[in-house]
Amino acid sequence: MEFRVPTSSEIGYIGPATVGKSVEITVNNQVWTTNGVLLRLMPDPVMASIVPNAGHYLGGVKVTLNGQNFIDTDKLRLRIGDLLANGTTFVTESRIVATTQACLGDCGNFTVADPISLTVNSGVSYTQSTLTFRYVPDPALVQVTPNTGSNTGGTPTLVSGFIVDGNSLTCDFGGTRVSASYHIPTASMVCNSPASAVTGVVPVRMSNDGQVFSPPANCSQFPTRCFEYRPPVAITRVVPTLGPVGGQTSVTIVGTNFFQLGAGQATCTFGSLTSNMVFVDSSHYTCESPPSGAVGDVAFHISPNGVDAIGSGQFQFSYYVHPTLLSSAGDTLIPMGTPLSGGTSVTITGSNFRLSGDGIRVRFLAFDGSGVQTVSGRATYVNSQEIRVVSPPLNHTATVSMAVSVSLNDGLQYSPPAFDPFVYYTQPDFREIVPHLGPRLGETAVMLVGDGFVNLRGKARCRFGTQTVSAFFDDSGATAVMRCISPPSPIPTWVVVEVALDGQVFSNVKTVKFQYFGEYDVTSVTPAGGPSAGGTTTTVNGVGFFMSGTLLQCFFGDGSAQCAPDTPYPCYIPVPATYVSPTAVTCVTPSIPPGGSVTERYPVRLGINGEFSQSCPNVVPGYACPLKAGLAFTYYSDVQVARILPNSGQVMGGTRVTISGSNFRVDLDQATRCMFTLCTIEDVVMSGDNFGQFQPGKTDCSGATVQSPATAVTSTNEIVCQTPVAASADSHFAIVDVSLNSGSTKQRRYGPTCPDGCPVTYFFYSLPLLGTLIPALGPETGGTHVTIVGVGFIGQQNTQMKCRFGAEESNAATTGVTNAVQFLTQSTMKCIAPPQTASDVRMQVSLNGLEGDFTDALLGPLYKYHVAPTLTGVPVPSAGAAGGGTTITLTGTNFRPGLIRCKFWTTAAEGGLDLVTAAEYLSSTEVTCPTPSVSVSQLVSISISLNAQDYSPHYLVRLFFFFPNPTIHYLVPSGGPAESG
Repeated sequence: MEFRVPTSSEIGYIGPATVGKSVEITVNNQVWTTNGVLLRLMPDPVMASIVPNAGHYLGGVKVTLNGQNFIDTDKLRLRIGDLLANGTTFVTESRIVATTQACLGDCGNFTVADPISLTVNSGVSYTQSTLTFRYVPDPALVQVTPNTGSNTGGTPTLVSGFIVDGNSLTCDFGGTRVSASYHIPTASMVCNSPASAVTGVVPVRMSNDGQVFSPPANCSQFPTRCFEYRPPVAITRVVPTLGPVGGQTSVTIVGTNFFQLGAGQATCTFGSLTSNMVFVDSSHYTCESPPSGAVGDVAFHISPNGVDAIGSGQFQFSYYVHPTLLSSAGDTLIPMGTPLSGGTSVTITGSNFRLSGDGIRVRFLAFDGSGVQTVSGRATYVNSQEIRVVSPPLNHTATVSMAVSVSLNDGLQYSPPAFDPFVYYTQPDFREIVPHLGPRLGETAVMLVGDGFVNLRGKARCRFGTQTVSAFFDDSGATAVMRCISPPSPIPTWVVVEVALDGQVFSNVKTVKFQYFGEYDVTSVTPAGGPSAGGTTTTVNGVGFFMSGTLLQCFFGDGSAQCAPDTPYPCYIPVPATYVSPTAVTCVTPSIPPGGSVTERYPVRLGINGEFSQSCPNVVPGYACPLKAGLAFTYYSDVQVARILPNSGQVMGGTRVTISGSNFRVDLDQATRCMFTLCTIEDVVMSGDNFGQFQPGKTDCSGATVQSPATAVTSTNEIVCQTPVAASADSHFAIVDVSLNSGSTKQRRYGPTCPDGCPVTYFFYSLPLLGTLIPALGPETGGTHVTIVGVGFIGQQNTQMKCRFGAEESNAATTGVTNAVQFLTQSTMKCIAPPQTASDVRMQVSLNGLEGDFTDALLGPLYKYHVAPTLTGVPVPSAGAAGGGTTITLTGTNFRPGLIRCKFWTTAAEGGLDLVTAAEYLSSTEVTCPTPSVSVSQLVSISISLNAQDYSPHYLVRLFFFFPNPTIHYLVPSGGPAESG
């Protein structure tokens, strides 16, 4: 065993617990005592808790230590930190009591918790624990929240001050103490107010250890440190008991002993949601329901002091979705109107209707924002989709459209209004029916015109004579009208028409009448096609037509609805018709229906009364006007003309031309026409540099139009025609157009590019007159550039002009020259002669290059092909002065009259001399010509040409010599007699 000696009279033992044993001691390990003292060794004490675990720093706080293995000994000591408690007393093996000493030091600034330890041997050894004790300063209460409640007690009260999270927190309400708990979020204590036999204000005190309390406050000076006991609040009624999930329902609470606190303290609770409650008087509170995320019943209570739940478990509040005033089938409001005096039983259909103990009401509020309104009495609940209400009277003098809303909480909150308006109306003034006529078979859609019509769908009726039919309200136009369908009549006749908005009381005007007419028929339409832009004047033929003024209409298209931007084909388009006779009317086509195609054939109908459904032809059984295959109109895309080949031809017509462009129609070949409109000198420039151009400001021609049918439509881009006889025998321009409806429509559209210029024109000309040829002869080898002088040549060609020398044409193949024929002026043109054997031939010209447009051969000027002349022998003389002027004689063969020229020349290596002089024809073997002047003495060659252009290949090589001009120095003799010799 191990011992320790704490004092001179004490020895301490250190060792395990054991049962009682006799103990002897020695101090020298030799001499032992013999007292035989019995030693009992106990287990270490276990400390579980200390109550309180905090106390006043001045001490005197009685604490209880709970645990196990405590022993009853006068050496028992409890230590708090370094301070021994006073009067440590054993109570049981599991409980010890003691009194704290004062902590007169800094006590850890009241922030340190001191450890608890226990000794059973007067401090020889201590058993440590995990328990702590904290010294606290004087208790000081700051505020009590709430500071009022029922005298029945139980109000959860938050007490703030210097609060320690201890196990003996205590509140004192005017001398009545209750335990408290620590409120971590606010570092405060919470206690439930005890019951009080009386009402009134009492001070509240607090204690951290349940023994030392804060001083009582002066309640008049510090009311927030006191608590007011009030008579218990009781609720007798909550109005309304239901409201929409969007909240904002103003709820009134009726009861007794209501009181008022500061703003924001009193609340209403709807399930888990709260809102501020407003004090009205001692028996009334109000609050607004908060928005809820769900439909259904929720518990309702109030908290006048913000914590007590008054009425909990006694009242409920029902959240609902506002009724939707929209019928799933049919009208929402039936009927949709009532007289200003009211009294109409109105059925309202929709969804989310429910029984309401508060009462269901219906509000009628003017749409115009004027504030005019009236509210019904209690409505009758039928089911979740229907209620019924009697319309209340409206204090108003004119017809007014009302928005209808439903309240399920007795008029406090109304649903969104019904989409359909409800009308309080005055009786209408009915004056006219449009159209005022229709077929005796009935089914005419008529419009009743007047003032004061209102929309009571499903109730209004029209009466034709003695027959009644349903009427319908229509306010899609500038003024509201009623519409109905005429019933059949056994014979054509006139009948009186009346209207009743409620289906019972008719207008009884007796001045509005309707005419029933008999059957008619339509047989054909001409032309049967036109541009998609419309504008084609057509004639509709048939029998039984009669004048019906502005009601007479043509209809283009098919379907059940009139065409509109949002109503594509199949649909129909009405256009006014002009009465011509009982068998014919005319109308101008509209543009192609939206969504239509140029591949469609659009039926054409005639309406005597402007009604498509009753137009002719018709598929309605009983109409003596059946559909006919030919009664259709074909639209085509805008025809574009880009070019005409050739772009000129004779005024007598017959020229085969090819017109290229776009949007031609092979299927409309029988109706395709080539059109030529004469251009006057006011339209087109006919002379000078601007020949063929439009006059300033002009883009069209104003003369007469001639046309010819297409001989072929080869594709959508090409047609072939023969030109008609021109509108004038004089040469003139004509603007070219193509019509796909037999010439009824001129479009005047060109491009998008025009190789010969836009707009496309054609030149009608009289055959030119050929005068002289310069030269009029040439070698049989061809190649001679011949200028034709005449009248009527033109400068508009997009095909090559042609010249013909006898049977041979002048072209690239025959001459080797690409541009063998050229326009020069309106009176001259140039052609290159093709090779031919020596002969005389007649000249012909085709201004557009077409075979059929050549001038008459018999009237053509004569052109002479000759054999090339041959120079033989030597010139006589064979020499001459360089100054020229020597007349020489050339001999040879095949000379003939003409533009004979002599050429004196050398090769390039010899100096490149090339001089020409005019020659004189003497005979077929002899010509003379003067020599030209040259700069130097030289030997030259000589060639001959019979047309001043083509030189013979048979020439004299270096057979003429130019010698220097002689100079005379003196004469010998220098004189002589006047007589010769």
